[in-house]
Amino acid sequence: MKNLFGIFKKSNDNNFEKFVIRKLSDDNIEIIDNLSNEGKQLTKEKVPPQELSYVSIFAIMIGLLFAVPILLAKDGFVSALQTRGYFFYIGIGLFLVGLIVQIIVRVKTKKSNSDPEVKEFASKVDKAIKECEFELEIPDTAIAIDVLFAIMKKSNKGEEKLIQVSLV
Repeated sequence: MKNLFGIFKKSNDNNFEKFVIRKLSDDNIEIIDNLSNEGKQLTKEKVPPQELSYVSIFAIMIGLLFAVPILLAKDGFVSALQTRGYFFYIGIGLFLVGLIVQIIVRVKTKKSNSDPEVKEFASKVDKAIKECEFELEIPDTAIAIDVLFAIMKKSNKGEEKLIQVSLV
């Protein structure tokens, strides 16, 4: 059985090419590519790096991992604080730093969504999408659907192997 939406990773070959009845013009493809590059650049400028959010969540978890056992120590909180207090303070510090960074990331992300430059970019993208839909003769009343596509790999025997499934 062939996967209809299979795309091969190392070649331009695909299983759905024979079903394509219309394609975008080179001009619209170039416009979409330019908008994609502009969007990447705008994301770099306006949105904090996603890794920062991951690091802050990790710091919060490690901070809790250090602080909570001291709070729940069998020999009592005061005794544990006297003998192993530095773990508690390190844990509280990591937790607070992670929480502050997480709050900053969320505030900057919300702020970037209301930025006029971002709104202008979003309107340009919407306009370009409408032009592409018009060129492809997609009616305004068409229902948007999500498509599962698979990234495939050809074995030495010519068999197709599934590598990854994604949602577009």
